[in-house]
This record gives sequence, structure tokens and C-alpha cells, in this order.
Amino acid sequence: MFTAAALALLVTVVLALVRALAGPTVFDRAQAANTIGTVAMLLLAVIGLRGLCLGIAQPIEIAITSRALGADMQGTGVGLRTTANRLASAVVPMIMGGVAGVVGVEDSFLVMGAILLVVMAAAAVYVRRNPALGRHEPEDHA
Repeated sequence: MFTAAALALLVTVVLALVRALAGPTVFDRAQAANTIGTVAMLLLAVIGLRGLCLGIAQPIEIAITSRALGADMQGTGVGLRTTANRLASAVVPMIMGGVAGVVGVEDSFLVMGAILLVVMAAAAVYVRRNPALGRHEPEDHA
């Protein structure tokens, strides 16, 4: 979605540049310059919003992990999270390539989404059936 917005803004800049160079009057050139400035600000906002959305996930995940685990297990939890992240970064592209080779590029996203939903559902059932999983005794800070 961010890419589509950025491309639309870039097309607007190109059209405004054409208008600025080919505009028959000074007013046309001034209006094109104003449009380019406005679009540049919008493009910066889109880029900033995208950065915020991409950058906020890790601190939230670490905060959830630290709240769910006791102080003695927080390092292990963050280590497991990082290991799972690196493993997924290495394995998912290979699986995605194999799936894309079988069902095509467009349908591969749907298949991978379905696979990830099944994995998440299995994890949720596993956690639900193991009530002691993730529970820790409250610490006494006396």
C-alpha cells in the first residue's frame, strides 16, 4: 500500500514537472512548483509512516516477551525470538520459491498465508492445552 501511494505521488511529480517545463504561462509554472512541493511533503509523510510501521514491531515483541516471562527467563525468551526470526528469514524464502514454482507467483502468497495460519492455529492449540506454558511466579521485590 505504501508502495502504491509512493508511486502515485511520483507520477504526480512527473506530471507537474512536465507542466512546469511546458506551461505556457508563469502561473502554470508556479502552480507546478507548488504541486511538486506539496507532493514532496506527502511523500516524506508516507515514507515516515512506513518507517514507523516497520520499526515498531521489534520493541513491541520484546516488551511482550519480557512481560510474559520472569526476570530469569527474559534473556532466553529474547534469544529464542531472535533465533526464530533468523530461521524464518532463511527458510521462508526457500519455501516460498518452491510453492511459487508449483502454484505460480500470485497464488503462492495465498498458499503461504494459509500455511502460516495453520501453523499459528497449531501453536495456539498447543499453548491452550498446556496451561503452565508461559506462566511464571510473580517476583517479590521486598
